[in-house]
Amino acid sequence: MRKTKELLFEDYERLNEISKVMDAKSDQRGDIEEMKDKIRNELIKYDSIEMESESKKNELEAQNKWEKHKNLINIGGVLGGLIVTIWATYTSLEFDKEHTITSTVGRPMVNKGVSAFNDMLNKLFKR
Repeated sequence: MRKTKELLFEDYERLNEISKVMDAKSDQRGDIEEMKDKIRNELIKYDSIEMESESKKNELEAQNKWEKHKNLINIGGVLGGLIVTIWATYTSLEFDKEHTITSTVGRPMVNKGVSAFNDMLNKLFKR
């Protein structure tokens, strides 16, 4: 795209040089000034499109960065919950080796751990 801008600028410079040499009251000079205006407008459009493109590119990069952070936070939350659940289940089962799991703490934690693990497998394998 740089070539397009360079070509437009070269054409504008060439017409500018021609208009300097021409008679000020010539009809052809008016045509040349009109062509210079058209080229100037094209250069302005080109610059605005280039700035808009750069802006959208930056916006997409920022959005992608946010999505990555959001995904990392979600993964951390899932892993943290999974670790706590595994620890609580393990602790309850260790307690069961010598004692009985209490119905108020141990059983719900074991049930929650098993169902959480099952849910995680379902999400991973999209059952």
